[in-house]
Amino acid sequence: MSKLKQRRRDLHWTLKDVAERLQMTQQNVSQQEQRGIQTIRTALRYADVLHCSPYDLIELNISSLQSKKQ
Repeated sequence: MSKLKQRRRDLHWTLKDVAERLQMTQQNVSQQEQRGIQTIRTALRYADVLHCSPYDLIELNISSLQSKKQ
């Protein structure tokens, strides 16, 4: 489960609740939940609405960091 989906569930919000606050479709929010948040820009946008730190939402992909290092 993505951090985004977990945060939404912790708040007892529906996809519709989040989508309305972000002025986007429920489908877009659902897709983001499935993918997980990968960029700080997206994390900032969702964090503002979900009243949390963007670092609470972003999915850290260790393997991509390791491949960039090499």
